[in-house]
Amino acid sequence: MIEITVDPGATLILQTTIIEDAILNNLGGTIIVSGDSKIEAINSVLSGITVDPGVTLTLVNETISGNITNEGKIDVETTVDFNDVQATNVVSPGNGIIEVGVSSSTVLLLEGGTTIIDGYLNVESGSQLKITGDWRDAEQRYGRR
Repeated sequence: MIEITVDPGATLILQTTIIEDAILNNLGGTIIVSGDSKIEAINSVLSGITVDPGVTLTLVNETISGNITNEGKIDVETTVDFNDVQATNVVSPGNGIIEVGVSSSTVLLLEGGTTIIDGYLNVESGSQLKITGDWRDAEQRYGRR
């Protein structure tokens, strides 16, 4: 098994890349997706992701944290957990889209104060969007209900 580590200040560029059956650790660097790519890693927690315009990043069985700048499309397949994520979708024709379950039944779990700003969130038939937490989480974070 291969292990990929992105150190603080480092940049990993994915350009038409498939990462499968690997451990991918982002320790504070940046992951830029500049060509259609897929991440199906093992025991990975990803953060600091930028998806370029016109590009699709496919996520399979991943946990995402931190910031995502989505200027393209994010295709969520099987089960993906957005935990304390701030996803900013930059909208232009055909971009700024998070698609859940395009090719299979899928679960996108939003938890830990995750926010999705702008753009589109499409949940396909047979797929699920699950949101955990309660009003006390929002009250603590934003000071209101």
